[in-house]
Amino acid sequence: MTFGDRGAADRTENMVEENVDLIFLTIVNNCALYPHSSPPSFAMPALNLFALALGLVLAALTLCFILRIVLTWYPQVELSRFPFNVLFVLTEPALAPTRKLIQPLGGVDITPILWVGIISLIRELLLGQQGLITLTLRSPF
Repeated sequence: MTFGDRGAADRTENMVEENVDLIFLTIVNNCALYPHSSPPSFAMPALNLFALALGLVLAALTLCFILRIVLTWYPQVELSRFPFNVLFVLTEPALAPTRKLIQPLGGVDITPILWVGIISLIRELLLGQQGLITLTLRSPF
């Protein structure tokens, strides 16, 4: 190795050491200036997964209730047959008690519409732009 090559290698090593020192000092300074910005914990990914799962469940329930609303337009459909009994099993536990409180208006059952509104409200309160879970995920810990 010639003298010129060694000098270039020394300069490169010095630059690497300076960059590592600079990165280390930046991390230390950021931790001192922003003590609440600690490294992410395992709770955040779990909360993200929970928010995703909750959003999917609420969206699926909303879809089930909307399909149930569409099925009320076709009274000849038997809810005990295969594709429709799935909707019946998923929605009837919520609809039956609600029907006792709110009677059909003019022969029209409005309880599925009510449940779509309730689920949409819950979804917005928890997962909307200003929802509780959304704000929790955005806040620095």
